[in-house]
Amino acid sequence: MLLEIHTRLSKLGSKVVKTIYFGGGTPSLFPPDKISNLIQTVGQYLILDKVEEISLEANPEDINHDYLLGLKQIGINRLSLGVQSFDNSALEWMNRGHTVSQSEIAIQKILESTLDLSIDLIYGIPQSSHEQWRLSLEKMNEYQIKHFSAYALTVEENTKLHHEVFQKKSISMNDEFTCEQMDILLDFCELNDYEDYEISNFCKTGFRAKHNALYWQQQPYLGFGPAAHSFLNDYRSWNIANNNQYISLLKEGKPFMNSEKLTQENKWNEFIMLNLRKKEGICINSIPDSQNKNKFIQKLKQLHQEDMLILQNDCYTLSRKGKHIADFITLQLL
Repeated sequence: MLLEIHTRLSKLGSKVVKTIYFGGGTPSLFPPDKISNLIQTVGQYLILDKVEEISLEANPEDINHDYLLGLKQIGINRLSLGVQSFDNSALEWMNRGHTVSQSEIAIQKILESTLDLSIDLIYGIPQSSHEQWRLSLEKMNEYQIKHFSAYALTVEENTKLHHEVFQKKSISMNDEFTCEQMDILLDFCELNDYEDYEISNFCKTGFRAKHNALYWQQQPYLGFGPAAHSFLNDYRSWNIANNNQYISLLKEGKPFMNSEKLTQENKWNEFIMLNLRKKEGICINSIPDSQNKNKFIQKLKQLHQEDMLILQNDCYTLSRKGKHIADFITLQLL
């Protein structure tokens, strides 16, 4: 990865960095000195004086006092902890490598360290009841966690869970069940003053994640490492996902990424997909000029009449009903 950073940034020119995020995989397996080396290497080429947030994804079983102290010393100020559930049976069903007890110990240690903390939760788990989902949310609330992400369960291909579901050895997925759990989540947020500022992200006032917001605002970003994505100067690029191929190609000085230039259609589609997910929604005055603009506005009005969208201050946002079928609505607007 250091070689990739040197190779790419030496050709880029000096730019100001606002946030840094270590994620995708298990970065908490990296000792703090290795993480610091990556940050310092980036700092040889880019301006890091104005960085507001340096986040790291972590697994509960990797957290201990010395590790947290090391992270603080190198400038990490935010952790995203993969709790997933406060139900051991659900964790076991998802083949997670930690227990509820390990999550709770990790949360307590992170809070004591004064690092900002976000946790990831998953709902729609067939192994977990509505009551257990409520208990997971309440358990999180007991720790007064200021930010969390909640994702509907998806079964990725080529995983043990996918194989078990496909072979009917495990409980199958149920859309109605997942929608019911989304409603439990949204009711909880309303009762406990969590802002649902993006369809999968929730926070107390003033605690929005800065890094993720850059994606949703279509700001440029650079990604390093296997399968990492980047967006710069209207180009999207993605690195080879296979670790061995990634390393070999870099060492041999051969191309290790693919890229594409965004067309006007690509940009239009991304505008719809990204803005519809946000609390602010799609505002009339922000819709790009195009030959499809009037037709697009008519679609928005129709979805508003069908109670899929809410109109407020000339901005269309997903209603509760619309959030249940957000992907379908996005397709209707594309």
